[in-house]
Amino acid sequence: MARVWLVRADGGELADEFRVGDHISIGWRIAEDLSGVTDPDAIAAAYRRANRKQKSKAVIGMIAGQIHSFLNEMQPGDRVLTPRRDSSWLMHGIIKDGPAYFVPKPSDPDHHGNRRPVAWQRDDIYRYSCSPEDQATLRHRATIRLVREKHPAFFEAIATGMSPQQSPQITSVLSQEKRAALETLLATFDWIEFQDLVAALLSAMGCDILHVAPPGPDEGVDIHAISSNLLTPDVPLSVQVKRYRLGATISAKTVRELRAAIPFGGRGAFVTTANFAKAAPKVAGQPGFPQIALINGSLLVDLLHEHWAKMDMPPSFHERLDDEFGTPSP
Repeated sequence: MARVWLVRADGGELADEFRVGDHISIGWRIAEDLSGVTDPDAIAAAYRRANRKQKSKAVIGMIAGQIHSFLNEMQPGDRVLTPRRDSSWLMHGIIKDGPAYFVPKPSDPDHHGNRRPVAWQRDDIYRYSCSPEDQATLRHRATIRLVREKHPAFFEAIATGMSPQQSPQITSVLSQEKRAALETLLATFDWIEFQDLVAALLSAMGCDILHVAPPGPDEGVDIHAISSNLLTPDVPLSVQVKRYRLGATISAKTVRELRAAIPFGGRGAFVTTANFAKAAPKVAGQPGFPQIALINGSLLVDLLHEHWAKMDMPPSFHERLDDEFGTPSP
């Protein structure tokens, strides 16, 4: 089975160039032709020449190792993932036959000249369709990373050449019966409790919570936060929280209404006990608009299960939920 690599490549800034040019590339301000270079020490020396202010041997060694992987370990037939500018979506392709090659551009010190040929697939992948475990892999800070071997559920579909529409249902450590019971339990919370629960979860996931809306009109945004992930710098996060009855569906129109409330440069998240209509992900990831992460009841249960130990909750929440989310057993 093919391996799957993640290449961040300036957080999606080069995605259009990659697709048009049928390649993936690396920069690090290296203007030297590294195609055919297999010696890690020679790669490290090239990096040092291009980045003379970097004195840390550990950083130099780490980056040289990633460059070596790009040049020599990525093999024809391997799959590669890279973000688009709207980082809710991932381009995916197949490394084509042929070695690494070099395209010089002396006038641009940030030019990505060392390249591998890629056959990009037509359908991009919605990054929030995978499990919390796979999301953790996607958030890893390394620019170049072999991703399939640690968390195979999401990536095996890519490795076997399946399109996003064909991908199997993502599994988790929770059984279907356990997840259904937890979704039912969450539906017993009133809307204020549910909003506070989501705010605590976002904080445990690394967000800085700026404001949680009090009762009354909130203009479509219940939680204002600052979020960061592997693909973007810190950005404002506008979160809508909806505790709906089990079996309810959030329409694409409702997701579009949240999009209208997100400030320029920000992103959104829609967290609910319900499910989303089939067209909702297309609205949430539409190019040219603020990107929105969609978290339905099932994914919310998985996230709570993963992060419960780090969540700062009042005693009443622990009394109701510790026995369910506070244990690792399914």
